[in-house]
Amino acid sequence: MIQLKYLRPRIEEAGPGINIHLCVKSDFADMLAGEKNILFMHNILENKKRFAYLKEILFDMNTHPIQALLEESEIKINKFKPIKTGNKKAIILSKGQPPTRSLSEEEVAKLKKSLQNKGYEVIDGNWKDAGIVAGVECSNLYEAAFNQVPTILIPTGIGTEFYHTVIEGNVLKLS
Repeated sequence: MIQLKYLRPRIEEAGPGINIHLCVKSDFADMLAGEKNILFMHNILENKKRFAYLKEILFDMNTHPIQALLEESEIKINKFKPIKTGNKKAIILSKGQPPTRSLSEEEVAKLKKSLQNKGYEVIDGNWKDAGIVAGVECSNLYEAAFNQVPTILIPTGIGTEFYHTVIEGNVLKLS
């Protein structure tokens, strides 16, 4: 949901006249608070005729659903570009949710060493406190990247191509 929240303005920009409404389960209400054009699943039937086209985005554990939407729609968006601030604190995001695999302790140690060799102090905390965020695909990695914090993706899931499509960031293979 974080990905759609941040990408929606760029998708609308890429296709003049496109006005995207997100229809979600009410569980996502807090995440989308203050966003425009939000509908909830329990209201879709009564609002269905207001829209020229409805697209259900489904996740099949094999294909990144938003990457598939961008390709199907032939939408090219401007990538999110990081802004380096001189902040030498780094956050490691090691926990994945299927199909993204979490990092092993050995992989976390390798990543930590790599960041330290580049002059970063690895800290626990929020991505907002970091000068760089490195880790597996997760909402915090994307939220950091969408807010122009430099990121490094450790590819353990299905979203490496999506990451390259929407973010100007680095990919680091640890194995």
